[in-house]
Amino acid sequence: MAKSTAKLKQSSSAGPSESKPVGSLKDLNVGRELADTTWRIAVPVLVFALPGLLADRSFGSAPWATLAGMLIGLVFAALLVKRQIDRWQAPLPRPGSYERNRKPGDPSEDKDYYND
Repeated sequence: MAKSTAKLKQSSSAGPSESKPVGSLKDLNVGRELADTTWRIAVPVLVFALPGLLADRSFGSAPWATLAGMLIGLVFAALLVKRQIDRWQAPLPRPGSYERNRKPGDPSEDKDYYND
């Protein structure tokens, strides 16, 4: 009986490295990216579908103008989501390198602004 209790205590005392904290910063970033993707899809579709809906009511062409507006909105949404995915896949610059503002052959290339 004592041996099984000792084994139970050993197995239940898992280290803190094995457990994942709830509400970690990584989870927050995933939620932010999902919200960012959601508006990139919803806003263009609504922006183009609403004028199509108004055109359908005015000209009696239901549902063709609304469908055309939604299709145009989906194309814009796809372009926005593609830009977002390209941004995720882009390599990050080395900290302190300021690659966007540096010209080729700039001597400040090797300067580390974080550790000077």
